[in-house]
Amino acid sequence: MGWQQKTGVFPQCVKRPQFSVETLRKLSRGLNRSIVSQLSGENDDDPTVRQTLEEVALGYIWPDESGNLDRVFLAKRFGLQQKAGKLRVMMTVL
Repeated sequence: MGWQQKTGVFPQCVKRPQFSVETLRKLSRGLNRSIVSQLSGENDDDPTVRQTLEEVALGYIWPDESGNLDRVFLAKRFGLQQKAGKLRVMMTVL
């Protein structure tokens, strides 16, 4: 969360975050539960899930083992199919 560094790859387009960190903390319990319920039907055959599991195995991302949804801000990931069969996994941003 927060501001990204300038890369020079894309034109600059400033968009403020929808919520402050304080507001996000207050909303996180309900938002996290909503995301968990939406993902309950996911399966390992989904290309986005497969790529996510590969990224976990490589150590690029990691699961929160605590199970305490009060300490984290969850985000849903989705796949964008690109040229040459490449799948780019993105995540929703509030």
